Amino acid sequence: MYLKILICLLIYMSVSGSAFFLGYLLLDFLTHEMLPASFRYFLLKLGGLFFLVPFPLVKSLVQSWLFHCENGILKTDEYYFFDIDHSIKLIDEGFIFPQLLDSQKVLIGLWTGIMLLIILSQAYRFYLFRRNLRKYLLPLDNCEDLLNSIKADMNITKKVSMYYCGAEISPFTCGVKSPVIILTSLVADDSKELILRHELQHIKSHDLIYRMAALFIVLIHCFNPLSYLFLKELKEVQEMNCDEKLTVTFSNNERMKYGKAIIAVSARTGKLPLVTVALRSLRKDWQKYSWNCRKRMLQISIW
Repeated sequence: MYLKILICLLIYMSVSGSAFFLGYLLLDFLTHEMLPASFRYFLLKLGGLFFLVPFPLVKSLVQSWLFHCENGILKTDEYYFFDIDHSIKLIDEGFIFPQLLDSQKVLIGLWTGIMLLIILSQAYRFYLFRRNLRKYLLPLDNCEDLLNSIKADMNITKKVSMYYCGAEISPFTCGVKSPVIILTSLVADDSKELILRHELQHIKSHDLIYRMAALFIVLIHCFNPLSYLFLKELKEVQEMNCDEKLTVTFSNNERMKYGKAIIAVSARTGKLPLVTVALRSLRKDWQKYSWNCRKRMLQISIW
């Protein structure tokens, strides 16, 4: 294991991911944010690969396979020669770590400290959220038929559970293998079906998996401010993509009802909705209002 090589790979991954994301932001700016949400979502998922995949290492492995050589390692038919000055060595007395410059030690220490801080803070917040949520959760059996009907209409075969929460928070979805939809006191009876379709679309698009990947990007690239902006943009575009996918088959009246349902929930939580590009086929006055709402970056969020 080469510690310096790993540090270089981390930097290369951060630089390549940042370059791709900056290109995405430039394209979004030049097109006045009018690109379809599905295309923006695709670009962000592709950009996430540059943050997560060490393409320089892939290139090195290809070179090794073709030319039987690697950086720092020379292979022959009989021997392997390693650069032991930059590797972690195991001897009878224990491990010997490579000598690093003081600046490198400080950077590694800061990186490790920030990662631990993020992990601990997120774990604590999740613990508090789960503990408080359990006080309000109730089974919601009377909506089972409606849920199954919508699942069949959206071609979703995964098992999905549903609960009711009396707290005044936005409805949300949690869980990957066995997702759970939480409807809250903010969901009116006449908008229940639309909210369920919204949450089921998140499940169908595997949005939680991609959001977890974006959180992991923030974790390993915690020194890079663009990683936090990447997560924020991904969450926003996820909501836009969800609404775009849903409303593509809606009539104008259904889109108006859907937009009003989102606004009603958001207004009661103190948040303006993320009313999206998917609503652009509505009347121009509604389009202008919804666009201004989105620009304020206050949105309905999911887990």
